[in-house]
Amino acid sequence: MAALSFETRSEPVRGSHRVTHAPALIAASGPGASYRFLEFFTAQIRNPHTRRAYARAAAEFFDWLAAKGVKQLAAI
Repeated sequence: MAALSFETRSEPVRGSHRVTHAPALIAASGPGASYRFLEFFTAQIRNPHTRRAYARAAAEFFDWLAAKGVKQLAAI
């Protein structure tokens, strides 16, 4: 999975752990799921340190899921 980024850019910067787009597994569930994923990181978490930590944890989790071959959220 590409890094997460809160800045708007067409291609995320690897290793930045900022949210610009939802992971492929989330995106495959539709635009509503992608919107909610991004909204969680941008609207629900005010503290920038917590936001970065959660983004890093989410990136690692979705990388792990991809490595295990998980293709659908229902499989989690």
